[in-house]
Parts: sequence; structure tokens; C-alpha cells
Amino acid sequence: MEKTVNKEDLKKFYETIFDLKPLIKAIGLTDFERREFGFLLSEGVFSRNLSFKTLSDFKNFLIEKLPLQQFVGAVYDQGPTFLNPIQKLNWSYRELIFDVDLDSYDAVRRCDCRGSKQVCEDCWSLAQDAALFLDETLRTDFGFEDLIFVFSGRRGIHCWVRDSVAKELDSEQRSAIVSYLTMITDEKRSQKLEEIPKYAKTLRERVFQKIAKSFFLNVSKEDLTLLGFRPEDAEKVIDFIESKENFSPEDYYRIIPAHVDPKRISMAIVLGRYPRLDKPVTSDVRRLLRIPGSVHSATGKICTIIDSHKLEKFSPEDVPKVWDLI
Repeated sequence: MEKTVNKEDLKKFYETIFDLKPLIKAIGLTDFERREFGFLLSEGVFSRNLSFKTLSDFKNFLIEKLPLQQFVGAVYDQGPTFLNPIQKLNWSYRELIFDVDLDSYDAVRRCDCRGSKQVCEDCWSLAQDAALFLDETLRTDFGFEDLIFVFSGRRGIHCWVRDSVAKELDSEQRSAIVSYLTMITDEKRSQKLEEIPKYAKTLRERVFQKIAKSFFLNVSKEDLTLLGFRPEDAEKVIDFIESKENFSPEDYYRIIPAHVDPKRISMAIVLGRYPRLDKPVTSDVRRLLRIPGSVHSATGKICTIIDSHKLEKFSPEDVPKVWDLI
């Protein structure tokens, strides 16, 4: 039977191990007392509209209540309380958040992992692709600079954009950004696919560079023959990709044989490897998100900030569980 986190584990963790630094790195200390927090206090009992005047008050709450899950939300004109909930307050700002969840890839995961609890090295590469693509796109196409990536503790990655201008975006503006990034509009059922927008030149080139390279590095020769490649062409393509340190859009167009439908290949690349984002997480300015440094009670793993220079090397298997720490 899979081990589960209990109150005794949490008591030891909050009293002796829990580090506030990841939370501070994510949200800073400015306006801390006006920030909303939420907690899963026990199975089926969720509480939000909570705020704390100091970090000490916050940590004392954890030690006293021993919540199973911790979440942080937006900043308001006053600190939220049960009697003065966020519905009565004026929203001030929230970091711009993107959520990559491997559940959304179930239709295309090549491994046996399915659902929320399973993840392996093979399907984790999908989340890595998404994080790397997001990092470059948000910096290049939108000019954002202050990004951090966070492993959720189970099967996903959260991207926090902390630039001042990003924090102040309203729901409609956030929806526009995530719509620009979205190509698979119904990833859990029909796999309906949007055309790669012709007006978004940098986005198109990034698809035919980063996503295409990853697709060919993870595809089999048999898969390519099903897409119309001759066996000898499939072998040449894979060997070529493996030999290229820097893969360009020109390289992509060069390796597609004349007899193969390029649209069919581009569709396969997008369906197989393109980032699948949870739109409501981005557009909902009042959304609560898991606190970096906290314990994910379903897995026991720590919600961990990933070094931006190590996105390609990060693995959930390297993240400690609460039992390792206590």
C-alpha cells in the first residue's frame, strides 16, 4: 500500500524542517499581510480567505493546524478574513501563472502512465519540453524577465511570471496570452487542433525548432513510417537529429521528404509534444496555487522551485519526500 502523509509527519515537518525561503522567493514580502492563503485542513475540509500579518503568524498557523495542503493566492486592498472574504475586497494583483499538468497528455503519453498519480522519465520529458518552450516564448514574444518554475509535488510544473506588468494583467489579458500559446483546444477528448498561426512568426519557428527536435528525438522509425516516411528516410532523419546540437526551422524543412505531407507531420508534432496548458489557472486572477516548499500530501514530495538553468536535467525522482527529511 502506498504511504500517505499523516499529521505526525506534518508536525515534525512544520516544526523542524519547513523553510519559508521558497515562498518568499515566489511572492516576496511586499504586501504579505494582504495576500490570500488557503489550506486543506483535512480530507474534505478546505479553508481559504485567510491572511497573516507576519511570517511568524503564518508558520505558527501551520504548526497549530497541520494542514495537508497549502496554497497562496492574490493580493487585495485588505487582508482577507472569514468575515471579510475576497468577494468583498478589491483585487490588487497576482503573479501570472501557467500550469502544465501531465493529465492533459494522457491521450499521447507513450508510456503506461495515466491519471494524476503516475509519472515516469519518458512522460516527464513532455513537461520539460513545455517548460523550456514557455520560458523562451514568454521572454522573447512578451518581454517578461522574472520567471520561476515550480514542480508541483506530483505530476506538473507551474510557471510564475513575477514582472510588475504581468502581475497587474486582468483576466481578459491573461486569457489572451494563454490563447496565443494554445494549439490543442480539447486535449482530453477530441484532440482538436488549431493551425499554427501564420502571423506568429517567432512562435511558428519555435515549434519547428524546439518541439520538432524533441518530437524526432522521441519518435520511433516505425512511427515515422506510419506518417509516410520510407524506412530508410526515417532512419536518416533520426540519425540527423541526434547529430545536431542546434536544430533550426530550416533543418526541419530540409528533412521532410517531398513525398510526405508536411501538414500531417506538423500536426503530429504539435499533438505529440506541444505544451498543453490549463487555461483557467492562467485566466483566473483569484486562483490559489500550491506553495513552494510545502508538502504534497498525495505523494509526500516537496513542492520545489527548479533552477532555471537545470530545467532539462530536473527529475521528480530527485525531489525528497517528507519522510526522507524528517
